[in-house]
Amino acid sequence: MLVVMLIFTLMSAGLFYASRVEAIQNEVVIFFGASGLSAIETSRRSHLIFLLFTYASPLMLAGVFSTVHSVMNRKR
Repeated sequence: MLVVMLIFTLMSAGLFYASRVEAIQNEVVIFFGASGLSAIETSRRSHLIFLLFTYASPLMLAGVFSTVHSVMNRKR
């Protein structure tokens, strides 16, 4: 149950950060039928941070679980 909660927490954090990225906000606005904000120059920094978080978080989570698992097995 703890692992499931941790996964959903990380997904929620990713979605929250995605909601703050201007490029993604623009795509959501266009998806729901409103006119897009294509005239506004969007910052790529927040978009790149979101992509790095999205791609790196599963690898970091696997590393943390592997480390905890190996520490728990050494204590036995």
